[in-house]
Amino acid sequence: MSTSKNRKISAILFADIVGYTALMQKDEATALQIVEKFRTTLTEKVKQFNGQIINDYGDGCLCTFNTAIEAVDCAEAVQLIFQASPIVPVRIGLHSGAVYYEAGNVYGDSVNIASRIESLGVAGAILFSAKIQKEIASQTNHKVQSLGSFDFKNVAEPMEVFGLANGGMVIPKRSEMQGKLKENNSFLQKLWQKRIPQILGVYIIIAWAGLQLFDWALNQFGISPHWAQIFFITVIGIIPSLLVYLSNKERIQEGELKLREKILFPANFLLVGTTLFLMFRTADLGAMSKDITFLNADGIEVTETIIKEEFRKQFPIFSFDQITPDSTSEWIGIGLPFW
Repeated sequence: MSTSKNRKISAILFADIVGYTALMQKDEATALQIVEKFRTTLTEKVKQFNGQIINDYGDGCLCTFNTAIEAVDCAEAVQLIFQASPIVPVRIGLHSGAVYYEAGNVYGDSVNIASRIESLGVAGAILFSAKIQKEIASQTNHKVQSLGSFDFKNVAEPMEVFGLANGGMVIPKRSEMQGKLKENNSFLQKLWQKRIPQILGVYIIIAWAGLQLFDWALNQFGISPHWAQIFFITVIGIIPSLLVYLSNKERIQEGELKLREKILFPANFLLVGTTLFLMFRTADLGAMSKDITFLNADGIEVTETIIKEEFRKQFPIFSFDQITPDSTSEWIGIGLPFW
């Protein structure tokens, strides 16, 4: 059979269970229940929408359809079913183009592109190419949202990717889309894509403003300024933990911490706490002032509030000779060098 007879324009659908391997290790019975629902649902719905399951990978499959509309409708139908208990966390990617059928398999760039698009997805999402978007544009029952352009591995030009935004469908955030992309971005570009510099900049600005307000309040109420230093050291000291969290936010929020992160976070806070203890263990963290009682020049007992010695600001005073024998002036002259 010639190659031209095997060539056909088809809509390709890739579906994959997210996190299946980890689930299998954690709860084998639930994993088997989920994969059974995955296979049964796809077998039924692909047939209903005139499609064909080409490859079944256990926790994933490759299907083809005659039209993009049928492929998208099938994808939406299975995602809605997968959201009912037991929930099946599936991501789906679609593309349309020429494919080659041979010995029960399909080949071609269109298949590779559909696979790349699927890899960008998250559980509950249906992503597709601009070709699919154009073919379903006339269907008013399909709400579509552009997710931007992506530079896929083994694909010459960046491609715009769209998401189905109908009710119940998940639209992933750009930061969540970690698929099969070219590794040509610099380290700084990767940081920028994860919005780490932006968030860190906002953090520093808010911390600086908080420090100014905190310092003002301490002076206003006569409380030890050491607390402002403690605040500053704490804000700076936890930045390593903040950077690690921002770099792996999605995974950490799901409770998936790697061993180094389980060590880093408590170690970081322990180091900050130890540093603060060693620096301020002997410091006066109470009020800046104290009350003293003394006899004035007239022999009357007087109570005055003065700044504690630790918080006095000393500056040099040139010695001067006492002009008058007034005891009050003499007392002031002696006291000035300590303020």
